[in-house]
Amino acid sequence: NEVRSDFEGRDGMVKYRKMEEEDTVKKVLNYIFSGLSGQEYYVDFASEDPLDLEAAAFVSDQLGLEGVQSNKYGFQRLLKTYENCLKYGVAYGEISLALSGGQAVLDKFIPVHPFNVSSINYDSKGGPKSITVEGKIIGDKGKQVKRDVPIHKLVIFVNEDEGDLRGQSILRAAYVPYRIKREMLKLMNRGYERFFLGIPVIKAPVGVTKDHPSWKIAEDISSKFAMNPRAGVVLPDGWELEVLTASSTMPDAIPYIQMMNSAIAESMGVEWSMLGKD
Repeated sequence: NEVRSDFEGRDGMVKYRKMEEEDTVKKVLNYIFSGLSGQEYYVDFASEDPLDLEAAAFVSDQLGLEGVQSNKYGFQRLLKTYENCLKYGVAYGEISLALSGGQAVLDKFIPVHPFNVSSINYDSKGGPKSITVEGKIIGDKGKQVKRDVPIHKLVIFVNEDEGDLRGQSILRAAYVPYRIKREMLKLMNRGYERFFLGIPVIKAPVGVTKDHPSWKIAEDISSKFAMNPRAGVVLPDGWELEVLTASSTMPDAIPYIQMMNSAIAESMGVEWSMLGKD
């Protein structure tokens, strides 16, 4: 019954952050991101005219395709920002310019994690004006800062943009099978625990009811024994302890878990078999 609003803002990003820790989601993300980082990127030139060649070389240099330069981030940092866009629906980078040879050049590309963006600010015409960034500065004794970054100083990556700069995470469609798998694993663990450890049953002497003082003591003993079957048990006179074991075999839930694994991968655009899984 989740709707889009449940996956927006910081609450939505927290859900996606938790999903990243799940083994299948992590494998799919690693597969996608390895494909992105493993590509060869270059700036093609429009023609062999010297001006076009010079322009292509300049853009390539500005993007960091030739590697990390002094005071600059390499192109891989741009890719990492784009990866955050895929995970959270939107990601930001602040551009810092400097003068060199009479022209403005890219001095730094500063990634801004979506967790640190508290709001998108709009002008009177409804267009984006700036973003508000909040967080602690690394290396400055954890100093807390809050500042607005104007839109002309930003690179904004948006996945599946609908015109509002909110975007949508590639994890969104995987949330339902992810949650089903998570709950099924919990049920499996409880089921196996009961199957192997059995169910403690304490038999009360004839005539002892729930109102009897020792009834509560017996209940506590059975609960503690269920949590720690290696513990010793001391019962009142006349009481008996029996551990019931399952008379049937546990159903095999692994095929259902595998089906959810496949659903998670395919909802993120990856065939389960491409991850080396059957």
